[in-house]
Amino acid sequence: MNLTDHDMCAAIKSRQSANIGNTRVTQNTALQCGEVWLYETRIARFSYVNGLIELTNGGHYTETTKRRLNALLDMFTNSGGGQGIYSSGGQWFWKGGEPWDETGILARFLP
Repeated sequence: MNLTDHDMCAAIKSRQSANIGNTRVTQNTALQCGEVWLYETRIARFSYVNGLIELTNGGHYTETTKRRLNALLDMFTNSGGGQGIYSSGGQWFWKGGEPWDETGILARFLP
């Protein structure tokens, strides 16, 4: 995990907003959630109400997007890194081999 990933996770964990290079963490008080933005694309939403995280790559299959999503999964799920994403032949997959579905993935996160 690089410094940007670490600072992004720390901002979510402390429920604070932050601008970290090309990554931004915002707090949506109306929805009671934290959101992670990579450039102008929201890639994650953390519900502080029900403990769910919604992930999306916004159609951007980049190494940076994948690294940010993996950092969030590693930090905030109890999978021990088992829910990570990898790429092969230009396609994204879950570590278990299931194809990535970019429409929004929900997972339980640890507040």
